Amino acid sequence: MLMQKAVHSSKVLQWRWISIFLLGISGNTLVNAILDFKYQRSLLSISLAEYVLSIIAAGILLEGTRWISMKLNRILTWDEAPIKRLAFQLFTHFTFIAVVSSTLLFAITYILYGNFHVLSDVFIIVLSVVLLTFFFGTVDTGISFYTNWRNTISRSSLINKETGKFLRITLGKKQHLINPSEIESILSMQNQVYIYTANGKRYPSDKSLDSLMDYLDSGSFFKINRQAVLKFSTIRSFKSLTHGKVAVTYSPDGKDLFQGQISRTKAASFRNWIREYTTPETNISDN
Repeated sequence: MLMQKAVHSSKVLQWRWISIFLLGISGNTLVNAILDFKYQRSLLSISLAEYVLSIIAAGILLEGTRWISMKLNRILTWDEAPIKRLAFQLFTHFTFIAVVSSTLLFAITYILYGNFHVLSDVFIIVLSVVLLTFFFGTVDTGISFYTNWRNTISRSSLINKETGKFLRITLGKKQHLINPSEIESILSMQNQVYIYTANGKRYPSDKSLDSLMDYLDSGSFFKINRQAVLKFSTIRSFKSLTHGKVAVTYSPDGKDLFQGQISRTKAASFRNWIREYTTPETNISDN
């Protein structure tokens, strides 16, 4: 499995750099072809310096759109609001590509020729670059969806393999074996991760919350934030806050009460998860 992940990551990395060269070469060739046709030039204009600068510009444009997509993944995920995310991504990508490509166009033409294109040529060039960059950006989005799908499948396979295996916790000279089915919650407090079990005990762990999630039934647990992974049975109540956030009260050991907040981007997923386990008669409340 590790080898398959390494090969897949290598392919994605290769596409990341190959796409920059393809965008730079295809963009410069397309623009030259259009302008040669417009001005009735018989041969396709070829300039090594133009291609080199176009590839550099393509790198700036593609890496810029990828950075924007990465930031959007943190504040507006595809799972929670796909239409809103699509509209926002199209708008931000278009604005970024149009502004940056225009700036780069003026800079490149001034560097190479000491003057600027006429406005009609600028429009043609910018439009061509926007469309081509959009195309490569769409391929990036498709690869991202495919990668997430592969990761989900891989993670499901890992869960199926790991669920049922005991966790071994070392405390001094003593080894504790914990059945994953007995885990009630996992909390990160003061740079230490703790595993709470159904018998009310707490065990420190050197594993991260995400790695411990691989041992658990993903349907029964929810990672509310960076500090807590909760089983449904540990949740006592929750209520809506401003800006779409959710406050959760939970008891990891069955005695003490803790409180945590769920971000706006994860609130919808949390509510859907709650609905799978509740009916109107349950004690979980949202007020």
